[in-house]
Amino acid sequence: IMAVWGAPVPIDHHEVRASICGKMLVHETQQDPLRSRFAEAGENLAIRVGVATGEVLAGNMGSAARMNYTVIGDNVNLASRLEAFNKSMGTRVMVSDATALGLQDKFVLRLLCRVAVVGKDMPVEVFEVRGLDGSQSTKLEAVDMGSMLLDASISLKQLRNNDATGSGDYTRSGTVVDVRAENSSDACSVASVLSATDALREHRMTSLLKAARNKRVCDPREVEFCDKYTIAVRKFVRGECGDAIARLTELKAEYPEWTQDNAAEYLEAAASRQLANPDPAFDGVFRATEK
Repeated sequence: IMAVWGAPVPIDHHEVRASICGKMLVHETQQDPLRSRFAEAGENLAIRVGVATGEVLAGNMGSAARMNYTVIGDNVNLASRLEAFNKSMGTRVMVSDATALGLQDKFVLRLLCRVAVVGKDMPVEVFEVRGLDGSQSTKLEAVDMGSMLLDASISLKQLRNNDATGSGDYTRSGTVVDVRAENSSDACSVASVLSATDALREHRMTSLLKAARNKRVCDPREVEFCDKYTIAVRKFVRGECGDAIARLTELKAEYPEWTQDNAAEYLEAAASRQLANPDPAFDGVFRATEK
């Protein structure tokens, strides 16, 4: 199954929307009665999600006999490869480095490795999405959604009044409102548009994060684990394999419940191989052989 955010109509927070969707899919498929029904049929229901962010070619494609709206391009292929790479790493939701940039300070991410997927020589950093940062959950409790929407409504009302009197010329460019003002009196209109736009975006982001909070929130201990694990991976990538193994050993002792997956095994095995038989061309990149 492929899902797309940002085409054909641009939307804000598309990285967050896609990642929340992935986490919710994983969560919901592990709940009863769906899980128990699959178990009764002798099947273990488990899904994997890969998310990539970037430019794609979107539109109606095909022939006169059969045509569909779809997207194609390197980032579409990358998302597919990351979905499959979850199996190697023992993870469920994996995102590219470009997607991770839009999730920082909101979600807890664990750096897994640098990987060159099948068909590509250029490696990308890939991350596991663990859940919403617990500190974000606390901040959400303090958000006054009513006041946020009221501020946006007042700003938009002022904008419409100015537009009706011809005091400004407004155009929309994607998801950003561009304002062209010819005199100083329109400065307040510019502020109104920006205030309304920012308030509505903030409202949408808050709604998204509240939805994520209901499914998976990481406590400070898990946040600390992911930070420490990421440091171990970065040491490995830099060729500091001894330090990477030492940190991983500490992590196994301190967080045994989170260091028994394929990702940790790969990191330890790869670092040990490099220590035993140093490769002068070592670059810390995992080269995937399966799609």
